[in-house]
Amino acid sequence: MYNKQEWKDEIPDLTKPIMDQSTGKQKTDPQTGRPLFDLVQEGTRITSSRLNTMEGGIEAAHTLVEKLGKETAGNFVAVINGVMGLSCSAQGLKVTWTTGVAYVGGRRYEVTAGEMALNPTQGQYVYVDNNGVVNKTTSQATAKAGLSLFYVSTDTSGVISSEDRRVNLNIEELRKRIASVETDIITKTSSAERNAKNYTDERIGPLTDLKTNAKGNAVLAINELFTSVSNGKEVLANAITDMGQTTLVSASFSVMANNITKLSTSTLLKEWRQIGPMDYAPGVLTHVISGNGVYVAIGSTAGELQFSNNGLSWRPAILPAGFVNSGFVDILFSDLQFVAVGYGKNIFTSNNGLNWTQISGFPSDTIISQIPWTAAAYTNGRYCIMDGVSTLTSIDGVSWSFHENSIVGVGEEGSRGLHGGNGTFLTMVDTTDVLNKLLYSDDGINWYSATSDVGSFTFITAFAYGDQGWIGITATEIYKSQNGIQWSRSFHGISITGISAGKAIYAEGVYMVVGNSRNPANANRASVFTSEDGFNWKRAWYTETAATAFMTFVHSPGLFLYYYTSGKAGAFTGTMDPVKAFDWMVNNLSDLRSTFSSTLSNQLVTTPTSVGFDVMVSNIARIPRNLAATDWIARNYGSPARTVMAVVFGKGRFVAVGRASGNTGTVLISTDVGNSFSFVSAPNVDFSAVAYNDAGLFLAVGNGSSQSFAAAYSTNGGLSWSTVSPSVIAASTEFVTATWTGTEFMCITRSGLVYTTPNGTSWTLKGNIPGLSSSVVEAAYGPAGLVVITESDVYFTSDITKWTKTLKINGGRMRGVAYGNGRFVIVTMSPTIVNNEDGTTDMNKRGEALVSTDNGLTWKYVMMSGAGGFNSTNRSFTDIIFYQGLFIASSSASQGPTFAVSHNGDAWSARTKASSSGTNVGLVAAGGGVILAFQATSDVNYMTSGTVDKDVYNLIRGN
Repeated sequence: MYNKQEWKDEIPDLTKPIMDQSTGKQKTDPQTGRPLFDLVQEGTRITSSRLNTMEGGIEAAHTLVEKLGKETAGNFVAVINGVMGLSCSAQGLKVTWTTGVAYVGGRRYEVTAGEMALNPTQGQYVYVDNNGVVNKTTSQATAKAGLSLFYVSTDTSGVISSEDRRVNLNIEELRKRIASVETDIITKTSSAERNAKNYTDERIGPLTDLKTNAKGNAVLAINELFTSVSNGKEVLANAITDMGQTTLVSASFSVMANNITKLSTSTLLKEWRQIGPMDYAPGVLTHVISGNGVYVAIGSTAGELQFSNNGLSWRPAILPAGFVNSGFVDILFSDLQFVAVGYGKNIFTSNNGLNWTQISGFPSDTIISQIPWTAAAYTNGRYCIMDGVSTLTSIDGVSWSFHENSIVGVGEEGSRGLHGGNGTFLTMVDTTDVLNKLLYSDDGINWYSATSDVGSFTFITAFAYGDQGWIGITATEIYKSQNGIQWSRSFHGISITGISAGKAIYAEGVYMVVGNSRNPANANRASVFTSEDGFNWKRAWYTETAATAFMTFVHSPGLFLYYYTSGKAGAFTGTMDPVKAFDWMVNNLSDLRSTFSSTLSNQLVTTPTSVGFDVMVSNIARIPRNLAATDWIARNYGSPARTVMAVVFGKGRFVAVGRASGNTGTVLISTDVGNSFSFVSAPNVDFSAVAYNDAGLFLAVGNGSSQSFAAAYSTNGGLSWSTVSPSVIAASTEFVTATWTGTEFMCITRSGLVYTTPNGTSWTLKGNIPGLSSSVVEAAYGPAGLVVITESDVYFTSDITKWTKTLKINGGRMRGVAYGNGRFVIVTMSPTIVNNEDGTTDMNKRGEALVSTDNGLTWKYVMMSGAGGFNSTNRSFTDIIFYQGLFIASSSASQGPTFAVSHNGDAWSARTKASSSGTNVGLVAAGGGVILAFQATSDVNYMTSGTVDKDVYNLIRGN
């Protein structure tokens, strides 16, 4: 029995603190350090008993759903769009069957087409087993225990006779069953009525004279009548309601009969309704596909692969151990196999969508690992991946061939988007001149220009192939083609203010595209458009509320699901599998998971939402008292004094780099996690930044204008360094940032030039940040891209090629930027000044901390005044990091607090440096459980805070 638990919040009375009589101070929680108050209401405590009760209710509901499936329908082949699948035929000693949906033992299976060898001189039954697999048997009982499909008798070389044994349950069959239930009710009612009347007429008299308190056998007859009618009406009402026509048990038989006549043979594309939000959704889902009865998606958070069995409840897919995810760009499904395309050589396959294997035997050309693949497609047994310039092709998704410049050789410039259908690949070239080109290929290798009846193409946003051929759609035009080579243009007559790139499909006999349009009140709404022939279009549905646009949508048999750019499931039409729908309902417990996860993570105990409740409960005991940046210890590394400019943690050690002195660069190494540093011999580079690639390679860059080199790297933990030749990177280059992106190092110069290198030896100039008005200061990565700050400007890019200036302030004030907890945070040396259009200062845009939760596009301004002692004389911030759930900013102030910490960038608290340490803190870094702070000028002093992680300690000891 499932007992519903009422959960209550703990409500403290903030006017009644609990005092410690021995000290006269307010008591605190010994685990969290939180001040204690008398309670107005005691919160409900989480116990194993309550959680087990919850799990027991879930298990019982699962069992009931499967039991109802078995009792209601039995085993049958579903009829979809008037066609009953799993049609069998035999030739020679081989039986083949078509794709279809089978219900066996209360479970639904999507069975793909296949074939099977038959035994000679034998009578055999072909059937779907209880695990959804097509098998054969000589036992009729075994076949009936599953779902019988076909009976065939063979001789030594072929078929003697065959018989279709499929059973289907369609609308007409259900109506017959309902009619049978009604007939049974009437029969039982009539029988009970006759029995009661005959008996009471004989023993008591006419039933019309029978009172409600009468005794004897007449009462039994009336009870039989009542029970039969009541149960029958309940079965009938539930059956009609399940078919989409809501019917109450209390309705009369005439109302029920009328509702039966209203049943439609298909509700697809009629059941439009919003159903969000999704569970465990990792930000926006940029791609969603369906296959093998499951769903796979790419989430905007770190480009992670996600898995779902119903399209609503998501969890991370399982990638090989040790794989460093650098983002996925596309996913495909074909021939019972999923293929996921990442950057460089990261291509994976999966047969269930959850467990993935990285392919081997990849082309050896090293240029492939540097290519940012942007799109993928599959058609008629061939895969194709592109970056707008070159292609990779494969027959099986495992062995691939590289074709350099295969597209750009025809398109003259790079292309965008890849589409497959009917054995043809299409890609659109967006050129810098007036014309756009549409290219086609039947193998992904050789590309040709398509033609249009109007001469040129408008840039086509979305493509789809269906029974009426290819369609290409823009905001106002529709292009059609039977072969993808010759195209005709017309105007579709619908108003689409925006089309999600590439979001068009053909399914269930219609072409579909998503975009935005205006409702009757002229409000912009996310909308769906459909067409049966590709020429005549209509708006099938639009959102009632002011939702953002649809990002993508997915089709599985009898069901469409749509997803918003806000990261929520927007709408659906069709019929959801009842078991999977119940799974989604159960997974609404993710609200509780999310609350646990965020609360624990904010207390420095990282807890993903995907872990079990038992792990979450155990993690509560791991919450430490938050001492981050409070327990500072003053240290020094000894002479000579140097200015440390950057620190990185890797391979169980800190590596610090800094200003050069004479002909020697500065490199300091700590192998005891910050307790002490020692100098190592370093090349002649005026270092400004250092990064580590998690594979043993350190890369340091700097200002080579007054030294011999601009970059150096180390492969032995920073003990020795190799310089990058001036022939590769000019000695006059002035780098200010270095970051490992997951696939390569990215380094930016003071003037905005962007260089990348996978190994420190080979370098590529990727371009420059346009329109700089001041020098580059720092950069930080987020899920959607990179934020770069100069002294007065903020830039954002998602691909290091197109840059957007999102903010400009007066003067050179910005000093550091970091990403964490879903936001970018910038700190400044003094409050920002942003002018209105009339030249006056916008007082709403004053702050020492700037916070963005939308990938750097808009910013919130936070003043530090009142944050534990920060005021106009000491809020000159120099650096910021995100570590263990906290933003930690350093200040160069000579008095007052030196550090500010915040979970979210909005609410800050102050921390004070070690009493014996120097002033003018400039750099803050962290790793291995320890936070470091170095002076902003030439000095031997630095500070540490925190304790060494156990895993790092073991690494240092060699365990």
